[in-house]
Amino acid sequence: MADAGGDTLDEIHVVVVGDPGVGKTSLIATVVADHFSEVVDRVMMPVSLPPELTFRDSTMWVHDTPGRLWEDRAQLRDELREAHVVVLCYATDEPTTFDLLAEHWLVQIENHPNKPPVLIVGLKADPTAAEGEEEAAGRADARREREEAFQLRMMPLLQSFRCVEAAMTCSARNLISSAHDCFFVATRLVTFPVAPLFDVRSETPTPALRRALRRVFRIFDRDFDGCLSPSELETFQEDVFGMPLTSDAVRSIVDTLRREDRRFVTRGGDITESGFVALCVRFIAADRAGTLWQVLSRFSYGRDLVLRIPDDAVTVARDARGGDDDAVCCLSDAGTRFLTDVFAQWSSGGLLSRSDLSDIFSVLPDVGGEAGDGGGGGGGG
Repeated sequence: MADAGGDTLDEIHVVVVGDPGVGKTSLIATVVADHFSEVVDRVMMPVSLPPELTFRDSTMWVHDTPGRLWEDRAQLRDELREAHVVVLCYATDEPTTFDLLAEHWLVQIENHPNKPPVLIVGLKADPTAAEGEEEAAGRADARREREEAFQLRMMPLLQSFRCVEAAMTCSARNLISSAHDCFFVATRLVTFPVAPLFDVRSETPTPALRRALRRVFRIFDRDFDGCLSPSELETFQEDVFGMPLTSDAVRSIVDTLRREDRRFVTRGGDITESGFVALCVRFIAADRAGTLWQVLSRFSYGRDLVLRIPDDAVTVARDARGGDDDAVCCLSDAGTRFLTDVFAQWSSGGLLSRSDLSDIFSVLPDVGGEAGDGGGGGGGG
C-alpha cells in the first residue's frame, strides 16, 4: 500500500481524540475485544489491529488520548506528528461535545504541519426503544431522515475545514460491527485519500485531478478526434479494470452523462473530454474513491497526484544507448506516427502556435506555461 508520497506503508497510525466521556476509549476497546464493556481504562495504551481486521496489507496502530488533550497544545502536536489519520469523536447524546469540535480540535488539526485527514465519529448513537420499533416495523424512512439530518449537521464542518474528509455515527454498545466500520473507513482515508481529488468546499474536482484525467482521456482517444467512442471506452475499461464493458453498460453510461449535461456527449453518442472527467468524478460521489485511485495508479500517479515516470521506462532509454555516451535514441515508426497525429490534431494551418503548444502540454504537470519556450513532453502519453 502506498501513502501520499508513493512509499509503502507497513503500518497505519490512527490517533483517536475527543472531549472527556464521549466514548472514544470504549470504541477502541470494543474493536480490540470484539465485545462492548461497561468498564474500560481511562486511556488505553497503543494497540495494534491485524491486517485482517482492516482488509489492508498494513498493521494499524490505534492511539488513544486523554480527553482534555486539546488544552496541551504541545502534546497534541506530538500526537498528530505521526498520525496518518485522526478519528475525532463526539457524543451524540451530549450536544456540547459536537459544538466544541471546531473550537477544541479542528482548528489545531487543520493548522498542524502533518495535516492528517479527519474522520468525525458520533458515538453513543444507540437507537431508542421507539426507533427500534420503527425499524422493526419496516419504517426505513425514519432512518433515512436521521441520516439526512446528520449530513446537514456535518456540512458546515466539511465546508469550513479541509482536513475533515468523512463523518459517521457509531453505536459500540448495540452494533459492534459499526465500531469496526470506523477503523475500516479510517484506513480508506489513508489508502484512498479524497483531499487530492475533490475540494469539499467548492464541491469540485481539484485542478490536479482534472489534469490527470485529461491525460488519461487522451491516452485512449486513439483516433485523435477529441472524443471517446464506445470502442475506446471499452478499451479503457479492459485496460484499467481487466473486464469487458457490455454494450448495454455503454448505453447506460452515455444516457446518464447526457441527462447530466448535454455537453458531455456528442450527437453521435461519443463521450467528450469533460464528460469523461465527470464520469470519473462520479466515483467520488458514490463513495468509491478507491476505484478512481485504481485508474490513477494504473497511469503512474502517486497518492499526491504527482506523475511518476516508471523505472523500467528510464532503464529502456539507457539500455538503448548500449553504454555508448555518444549514441542517440531515435523515434520508432510508431512514435513518429503518434507525434504526427498529435500535430495534425492540434495544429492550425500547418503550424503550432504558443496556444496550441500550451494545450498539448497542459495535461502534464508544470509544463504548459513553458511549452512555447521549448519545454517538451509527450502529447497524450
